[in-house]
Amino acid sequence: MGHIVTSPHVTIRNVADVANVSTATVSRVLSGLPGASEETRQRVLKTARELGYQGDPNATALRLRKSNTIGIIVPDIVNPFFTALIHELETCAQQSGKDLFIANSQNDVIIERQRVQTLANRRVDALLISPVHRTMSSSTIQWAHSRIPVIQIDRHAGHIAPYVGADQNYAMNKALEHVTGTGCSRVAYIGYPESTSSSKERIDAFNTYISRHTSISSHIETGLPPHAAQQIADWIEFGECKDAIIASSDLHAIAVKLELQRRGINIPSDVVLMSFDNTSLADAANITSFQQPIDLIARKSIELVEDSDSTGEVIFLAGRIVIRGSSQRES
Repeated sequence: MGHIVTSPHVTIRNVADVANVSTATVSRVLSGLPGASEETRQRVLKTARELGYQGDPNATALRLRKSNTIGIIVPDIVNPFFTALIHELETCAQQSGKDLFIANSQNDVIIERQRVQTLANRRVDALLISPVHRTMSSSTIQWAHSRIPVIQIDRHAGHIAPYVGADQNYAMNKALEHVTGTGCSRVAYIGYPESTSSSKERIDAFNTYISRHTSISSHIETGLPPHAAQQIADWIEFGECKDAIIASSDLHAIAVKLELQRRGINIPSDVVLMSFDNTSLADAANITSFQQPIDLIARKSIELVEDSDSTGEVIFLAGRIVIRGSSQRES
């Protein structure tokens, strides 16, 4: 064996020179391929360890067509719902021996396409994505899905790739049953615009429920939390309705709560309030919230990554309501 010289950038050539074998032999041994004797294999592995050879994960991915990495793109990494979802996905991925590359599309379809292209070029084994837009993101997802497996999570841009997310129709029905069960008959919904699939599905479910329960009057306000909260508070303070509000996110619910408190409107005696997502914000603000099954979403998503036959699978998962003080009126 030759003289061992450590280097901060040890290459296959360095290992081959010290072990007195060819670079092809080193490559076969380190890739776990046959073709070298046991004595040679042990010598190469020992030399690689002593030199501190780390290898090139991209080169390994090229040889084996597998990198043991999964890309994940979310529209807003600061949103506590997506923070919690990433945490669950990372836990499930680690249990499957996978690492995550995490990217933030910043609610921008152009940035989203750039992030998708970057992760595809990194040769991730699969891509998990929560699309920015229910129609404008579809071409990007189709492009990615033609190259690598793609799983849509929480939101989708049409059923052009497998999807895992909450059953929004079930969730909205449960939310409306809860607030009307407290005696409310004038219900408002506040949320994001219909540009995402989850928002559209919730609004559609809200309208369908109201159409079947004619004794309930309704109002819908869409927009970002601070502006939409002001609009809904105006509607309550100056309009004829003052009863219940269902918010599409904990961020919306907190904005509503702060605005109503500023105007002297009491929760829950004047207005019952509940939201979706049940992040730590809802717990801290004592707001009733619908718990999306992010643990199941994460587990099913990683399972679909491992399942090569999951080309068009659509999985809707049920959640549950966590009741807190914002919807508990004294009888």
